[in-house]
Amino acid sequence: MELWGELVWVFSNAFSEDDEGKIRKILNYATWCCSEKSGALPNETSTAAIIGFYESIASHKEYWPKFRNWFFVNEFERYKENFGYHLTPEERSKLDVIYYEKNA
Repeated sequence: MELWGELVWVFSNAFSEDDEGKIRKILNYATWCCSEKSGALPNETSTAAIIGFYESIASHKEYWPKFRNWFFVNEFERYKENFGYHLTPEERSKLDVIYYEKNA
């Protein structure tokens, strides 16, 4: 979990610097952590990525327009509840609108 605290900070800096390479590496690592490649799911690795990363990034509204670039539809659907963990119902709806409008 502590690692994800650090990676969220690195992710934020990468976003500020428009460093798509670093952003993609962190996203790929989160994907790996939540896959069977990290072990039978759920496991400590997947739980840490979900709680430490997926639940926190959606609280940064400036990221929302990038979600379509960062997450395939099936990924967005898979983590939708996690993305919404720290959001109000209205914010959850707005994130959906932003994501799916980009997908139209």
